Amino acid sequence: MLNAFKKDSECGSITAMFVILLVVLFAVLAVVVDGGRQLSSEINATNLANQAAREGAAQLRVSYLRQDQVVINSEKAISAAQNFLKVSGHPGVAWVVGNTVYVRVTYSIPTLLSSIIGINSLKISATGSAVNVAGIGPTL
Repeated sequence: MLNAFKKDSECGSITAMFVILLVVLFAVLAVVVDGGRQLSSEINATNLANQAAREGAAQLRVSYLRQDQVVINSEKAISAAQNFLKVSGHPGVAWVVGNTVYVRVTYSIPTLLSSIIGINSLKISATGSAVNVAGIGPTL
């Protein structure tokens, strides 16, 4: 006859397995939720960097346009791209190499679930670029 109340070495093993399983499931949930937020934010940062670069690439030197050449006004391009980023609320840096405007956006987002294990924020970083090949400048 089996004794349901028999004391042996397996007593309480279900509780320990349940606690371990709960911790593992929570870790997976944190990776899914916060990882998804990071991927989404990186896509948004890439779009923002590309938009800011296009804004900068629209700043052309008028004197060269009259000679049928497309030349970006570097100072105005950097300023326009950084102003675009400032309005968006995300910091970044812009630079011009030749006729290409580059923009790098970097910021952090708070975590939702990973903060319980000490990860309080996730770094978001993206670079975008634009070239004005058609000679279309800002509207006046």
